[in-house]
Amino acid sequence: MAAENPDNRDERIAGLANQLVEYLSQGTDIELDAPGAMSTAHGPDDLLAAVERLDLALGQLLDLASVYDGAAPSLEPLALPAAALTGEYLRNATSAAWLPPDSDDPRADDELTLVTSDGVAIDLLGLARATLMSGNPNFRSVVASLIAVE
Repeated sequence: MAAENPDNRDERIAGLANQLVEYLSQGTDIELDAPGAMSTAHGPDDLLAAVERLDLALGQLLDLASVYDGAAPSLEPLALPAAALTGEYLRNATSAAWLPPDSDDPRADDELTLVTSDGVAIDLLGLARATLMSGNPNFRSVVASLIAVE
């Protein structure tokens, strides 16, 4: 299998992140920052505030779903877009970069691993699945620990 052009992959990840911003902004009353609006010129407080709003929007979706569906909702379908958005916030606000997936692993197609400038790699898709399944989205705490490492 031929390796995917990294620029194309980065564009697809950014597109997925932007779609989630639009979806959550329309489905909640919380205004989210576009990932491209984040930059290294913004301080850690701006990054943490953006991620906190993501947590609030996802939490609001959980609350709405539990009221209207009457059952414990799952945001698992939003794991990949949430991982992409969290990663794009980090990538744009820090010197982090997406780690290309292993082209020999067929399961790596939707892998989203981000590497900080200090070489810390984080599986954002795994993180997103865990935090969304917990019923209490808290990407902020992980991002806070990552930027403390930077």
